[in-house]
Amino acid sequence: MANIHTDFLSLTLKRVDINRKDPLFLYQIETTLPTFQNKSGSGERTYSEFERLASHLTLFYEDLYVPALPDLSVSTSNGQRPDDEDNVLIARMQRWINRITSHPRFKASELVREFVESGQGFLPLDKPVSFHRQASRFKQLKGGLGIGSSTPADTDEDYSTLANQTQNFIQGLQTASKALHAKFKCRKALSSAYLDMATKLSSLSDKETNAIIQNTYRGMANVVQECGELQRPQAQAENAVIGDTFVYQIKNTQSVKDCLEARLSGLAQHHDAVKNTDAKYKTMNKLKASNNIKADKVNDAIEDMHEAKAQEQEIHRRLEKVNKNLKRDLNTNYKIQVTDDVTSAITEYVKAQIQFERQHLKKWESLRNRQESFTGDQPARTRAESIGRTDERRAAQLLSTHS
Repeated sequence: MANIHTDFLSLTLKRVDINRKDPLFLYQIETTLPTFQNKSGSGERTYSEFERLASHLTLFYEDLYVPALPDLSVSTSNGQRPDDEDNVLIARMQRWINRITSHPRFKASELVREFVESGQGFLPLDKPVSFHRQASRFKQLKGGLGIGSSTPADTDEDYSTLANQTQNFIQGLQTASKALHAKFKCRKALSSAYLDMATKLSSLSDKETNAIIQNTYRGMANVVQECGELQRPQAQAENAVIGDTFVYQIKNTQSVKDCLEARLSGLAQHHDAVKNTDAKYKTMNKLKASNNIKADKVNDAIEDMHEAKAQEQEIHRRLEKVNKNLKRDLNTNYKIQVTDDVTSAITEYVKAQIQFERQHLKKWESLRNRQESFTGDQPARTRAESIGRTDERRAAQLLSTHS
């Protein structure tokens, strides 16, 4: 018998062919799950097959949260693919598949087994009845996460809180993403300004006759140009780490909104099913009380009422399952995963920015050392400090004069 808490499934992505129209991922698997024919092996799946897996998991497990599948797009620099694009895509997809194969119910599902083991491609045919199927139409009719007048109010405060948190998080991510894009444009403009300044300083050095000043201009021009050239990869690093994280988390949180909207769709369906059962029951009783109605019509009405009641009970069963499991899945898996993603992205971003700033500092320090060699007997730093103190005294005198 399978033990979903101790049996494991490991699917490791090894390579990706991104030059295909539908990128192909090669993987190796190891598992102790008894439903698998082979406990180890290798295989390949296209990106569209990963999309199919995510879509079917969402339909089959309407009471669980399925993380959004990462996009294939990677931040580019001047339209050029980054050298590590393969590694970036593999890392993204590996993180997603790890979350699927570590989930107790997902890893034990027939869908995941078929995805891993099928030698004829992954083409699941079954499409179960799901609240997600009606959620899009429900969203249009009821205005998203709001509930229309014909639908009973959602009395579960936990789900209302989750809905508000989700909406606020998406709005915050969108605002931050716009701000990051504005900063990206500013840093590119700063790069251009640095390079323009370097050109002007270089031109100025060519016209200067004093050798020390000429060398000063030339050294300054070189450092300014190097710092300007650093601005663009620094901006690109911001986009690749923080920008791509914001884009994914917006998509991922939209998946959470879809889950919450599907649940509201289930509430609406259950409400309609109850009303339908009541209507069938009233029709049946009306026919029973009539003296001129044939028995077969009464029997048909009774059968309709039983079918309506059975449908109502089935929807109620599914809805109760969603109410019980979805909240727990969102509060554990989703929130923990988002926290891990965002904190690790910010940590990576900070490390990258420190490295860039160290490069800037190193270049300016090299210029300072160069300038100190031109100052003769008195160190440039001492002279600068002396000048600074003189300026401070002058400023103090001016302030006392005007006060």
